[in-house]
Amino acid sequence: MERAVAEYARALELDPEALSTPSKTGVAAQIASPEERAKYSYILAKIHAKRGDAEQCFRCLRVAKDEGYRDLGNVYKDEEFSSLWKDPRLAEIVPPPAPK
Repeated sequence: MERAVAEYARALELDPEALSTPSKTGVAAQIASPEERAKYSYILAKIHAKRGDAEQCFRCLRVAKDEGYRDLGNVYKDEEFSSLWKDPRLAEIVPPPAPK
């Protein structure tokens, strides 16, 4: 999974639209379950957050949420999202943890 994430991130560096632009052949990914699709969306959100692409990050987080990703609260733990922690759009998707 780590290598796939690294390769996807590299593809986005080369062409931000590389894997999102419709084509005749499409994008092939074998994802076995709804849980895996949700996790995949979350990982894509991390990649976009790390690249500084907040719009795509939030889009992927919404998809992960809609697909039932159980660990969405990790956005407030994973450093890739740190630049977005104070963005109100993140709180709309994933409410921040209650203060301790």
